[in-house]
Amino acid sequence: MFGFSPSPQWFYGVDSAFEIVTTIVCISIALFSYKIYRFTEARNYKLLTYAFIAISFSYLIKAVTNLKVFAETIQLDNIVTVETYTKLISIYQLGHISYRLLYIMGLILLLILALNITCKRTMSIIAILSAIAIIFSYNYQPMFHIVSAIFLFYIFTHFHQNAKKKKTRTSKLIAISFLLQFISQIFFIFKDPLYYVGGELILFTGYIILSYYIILVSK
Repeated sequence: MFGFSPSPQWFYGVDSAFEIVTTIVCISIALFSYKIYRFTEARNYKLLTYAFIAISFSYLIKAVTNLKVFAETIQLDNIVTVETYTKLISIYQLGHISYRLLYIMGLILLLILALNITCKRTMSIIAILSAIAIIFSYNYQPMFHIVSAIFLFYIFTHFHQNAKKKKTRTSKLIAISFLLQFISQIFFIFKDPLYYVGGELILFTGYIILSYYIILVSK
């Protein structure tokens, strides 16, 4: 896509398909968490609901943005004017800034849950640092993935400790899912087509495991 994305040409559209499925998984988790929250009014399930709503919308925006730019690219048949290029890059940047903002918001909520943060000052510090990361990621994309990886590492650590304590299949599935999400962000740090594909596959596997978790818990 004119060098906007590190995705190789043969992978165009496939990553968007992954993200649409991921959106459905995240919406399912949000709805499931909300149902439990309605009965228990537990803070954890409230945070989970908001977190996965934010993450689901982030992936939806990313998928729609990439598909829009991809469709425009095909129609142009590689003949690009300066005006068209400016339009496409504006769409891509706006979509991806929105995606990063919502995704980081979702991770912040999960981090608050994982670390049991109740101090508003601590929350504000995390939010400010995240905003700075998003601003800098406009020109330096790896910054966004570095911050995401740090957040996911601590989220994974929480669920890993929970899995060791409970020793149930469902708790292990959640820990594995967040471990894979953490690893995927490490892959995305390197702006290389093969690393990008590897990261997308690992990330998608992580969310498929989460969907399996939802099926098990629902039963």
